[in-house]
Amino acid sequence: MRLINLLFAAVLAWAPAAALGFGSSADEDDGFAHMLALMQSVVSIAAQSEDPKAVERRMDEVFAGQNPEANRAAEALLEDMTRDMSDAERQSFLALARDLVVLARPLATFDTTRALAARKELNAMGLRYYDAEQFLDAVKRDDALAVALYIEGRGVNLAARDADGRTALEIAQTRGNRQIVGMLGGGQ
Repeated sequence: MRLINLLFAAVLAWAPAAALGFGSSADEDDGFAHMLALMQSVVSIAAQSEDPKAVERRMDEVFAGQNPEANRAAEALLEDMTRDMSDAERQSFLALARDLVVLARPLATFDTTRALAARKELNAMGLRYYDAEQFLDAVKRDDALAVALYIEGRGVNLAARDADGRTALEIAQTRGNRQIVGMLGGGQ
């Protein structure tokens, strides 16, 4: 799972409890410090360039888990947040966070030019950019190119389930396809 993608879900889960004053230990102070470090990493990207396209590319790198500084801060924040959780609670929390990231992703930067190009490519391949069944079939046949185009085209729900109730991420994990797992946010 890309740790930076969990930032927003982590803040959503942690900030209300912190704001309400639940506990005030040194561990929570460390967690707040890690959250601030992560937010500073993200904000500094926007402050370093006046070119909107450059900022967008750098932010895409952050959300793709390709910014080591942001990744370290996100990892430390998540470690602080889940330190006292059992393994089952931690897995439930991370599953919730992944789902929140999937829901929030369309709200992030949306490049219509890239999405349109991806949709045209899918159409040229005989695929419908909005067809969740075809998307899941691409995952099942390990077609990383088609999966990448479906993600870029933003026409399908990445959390859609097949007839057996499995998501694309679960299918890719079962098949052992690390590339597709990473594209779907399941790699670290």
